[in-house]
Order: sequence, then structure tokens, then C-alpha cells
Amino acid sequence: GNALGMDYSHIRRANFFLANYKKAAITDQQKSKYVAEVRFFRAWDYFEKVKLYGDIQWISKPLETNSPELYSARVPREIVMDSIIANIDEAIANLPEKGSEETNRINKQMALFLKARVGLYEGTFRKYQNTGLDANKYLRYAVDASEKIMNGGKHSLQTTGDKNTIYNSLFAQTS
Repeated sequence: GNALGMDYSHIRRANFFLANYKKAAITDQQKSKYVAEVRFFRAWDYFEKVKLYGDIQWISKPLETNSPELYSARVPREIVMDSIIANIDEAIANLPEKGSEETNRINKQMALFLKARVGLYEGTFRKYQNTGLDANKYLRYAVDASEKIMNGGKHSLQTTGDKNTIYNSLFAQTS
């Protein structure tokens, strides 16, 4: 199973941050970068929940123990997925390029990869489950995000070495 499951504690922390970050005494540039990171992780968490459960609750503000939203109905998958993409798009727009991020922080290319992954998953789900939803929209997200990664100059294919052993040398090292 998935450790995140129906645990909304990470989403609650993300929503709390998003409701309060403007109070921080840091630059707007720093704020937008941190907001982008939080939106990236919130989108990823919601994506994992959709993969497990389909329709889920979409909660975009911090809740208390007596908040009526705790007992709200699930939101249709289409709305949740569009919200996930919107969060990822904001992350892409405000994250630094690969190589200019701080150590152990995420970058624009990571967010593009998540968008490609979400687009491929949701596009193929819609297509092969005959949901009646627009599969091509999500497949296009996957293609567009992948092309941006491939054409961005931050990544390249391994082109040197013996074609019969290159996979092993890249992924099966013992140290």
C-alpha cells in the first residue's frame, strides 16, 4: 500500500503554509520559491491519493477538528486532477532551473517530470478505462512537459560506452 493513503497531514501542513507564508519576513522571490515547493509536494500527495482512490476530497485550506469540510463529499476525479495540474504549473513557473537550486531542494525540471508523470498516468487511465473524460489533454501535458525536459539542455542521453553494457554501468553498480 501507500504510506500516504488517506492521511491528509502533509496536505494540512501544506495548506497551513499557504495560508500563512505572507507573514514571513523574507523576500517575495524567496516566498514564491517556497510556495512553488509546497504546491509541488501537495500536488504529488494528491496524485498518490487519486491513484489509490479515484475521487477524493480536495481540501485547500487548513482545517480544524470541527471544520465541516472534514465530512465533505469526494470531489470528482476530473476536478482534482485539474487542481493537481494547476499546482504543478505554478511550481514550474516559480522553481529555479536545474543547477541553480539550493542543495537538496527541488527544481523546475523535477516539477516538469511530475507533470509528465501525472499526464501520462491520467491520460492513459482516461483512455483505457473509457471514462468519457478528455484523455488527450493529459497525454498532451505529458508530451509537452517531457519535451521541455528533453530540449531544456539540463539533461542528455548517455551516448558513450559499449551499448551492450551501458545500462549495467549506469544502474547496476555495487558502490
